[in-house]
Amino acid sequence: MPLILCQLALFGHFALWVAVLNRLHSFALRRWLREVLEKLILTALLGLLAWAAAVLILIPGAVERPVDHLTAHPAAAAYFVLCCLVAVWIASVWLVRKVRGHSRLLLSNHSQVIRVDRHLGRLPCGDWITRAWANVPGNQLLHLEVHEKTIRLPRLSAALDGLRIAHLSDLHFTGQLTRDYFDLIVDRTNAMQADVITVTGDIIDQPRCLPWFEQVLGRLQSRLGVFCVLGNHECRMPGKSEIVHAIQSAGLNYIGGTWTTVAHQGQTILLAGNELPWWEPAADMDRCKAECQSTAALRVLLAHTPDQIQWARRHDFDLMLAGHTHGGQIRFPVIGPVLSQSWYGVKYASGVHFEPPTVLHVSRGLSGCQPLRILCRPELALLVLRSAVPA
Repeated sequence: MPLILCQLALFGHFALWVAVLNRLHSFALRRWLREVLEKLILTALLGLLAWAAAVLILIPGAVERPVDHLTAHPAAAAYFVLCCLVAVWIASVWLVRKVRGHSRLLLSNHSQVIRVDRHLGRLPCGDWITRAWANVPGNQLLHLEVHEKTIRLPRLSAALDGLRIAHLSDLHFTGQLTRDYFDLIVDRTNAMQADVITVTGDIIDQPRCLPWFEQVLGRLQSRLGVFCVLGNHECRMPGKSEIVHAIQSAGLNYIGGTWTTVAHQGQTILLAGNELPWWEPAADMDRCKAECQSTAALRVLLAHTPDQIQWARRHDFDLMLAGHTHGGQIRFPVIGPVLSQSWYGVKYASGVHFEPPTVLHVSRGLSGCQPLRILCRPELALLVLRSAVPA
């Protein structure tokens, strides 16, 4: 029994500080402050573990009675109990999610994996570090997964049944992955013949990649247009105006902090942008409601982080598209993702979720600053929307 309690507390200790780390990234903190806090969290995680190990190794008889020695001080006892409770809570939540499985609104998911290096005939890596990581066994950095997901939207008008929305997110133009990688993504997106193409932030990190908006994303083609918002990584750029200018020069529609409408099949589709908490304000939905929301047959929100799901629900969106979490980037067999930069932890790390009245699709993203993906392929998704009552 003491051994089981210690194992439970150990699991809870890791789960507690990982949860703190995940939620740290839900705030619009300055980069230097976030990095300092990350180091403090890591220090707490490893430091407390080192203290426990020292107690068990240095105190005679501690190994035989570990719980007694680890809880000898009231503060240590309180933390031990807290860790055990956290472990039970996390395990319970994980089990409930596993039992529930995927959202029933995801009717089908047809996937194709493209080995980008084989398709291009070379590694599309811009530096030796990225090339080295790309060659690590099990790294799925260049295993592009192309999805066609059929999703039922409970309130979708029958006239819009079959609407096709391409969802791209987290391209991270850094130069670590070269332009031909993103050219392939654009080619695959155009082949989807989407009615609407959406890009939900973290598009660019490095100023030298600004020409890629026109050279790469400027080739995107859809019937109703390409719409995008920014994410937290654009804060690393010298200025927002230069990014917006590059977006608009490429023929893309930037809707961060605003909203617009398009007509399709005699219906009005509302598209709005929310870049909180990094870029203010979010779209003014009060003015939108007064002008057009009552006539919109479909309401779509583009946000960078899934943390804005409650905002989407309050403003009555049918569909919300987000990224930011990269699907956890490293996923463990059975367990799934552990790290997910969200206030909700791994709950919305990726996939389709239903928080009435809003269906949320979270992309695993297409790239990242850390060139490592384990059991978490980069994702390009086509969402085919279905009405509850097809035409």
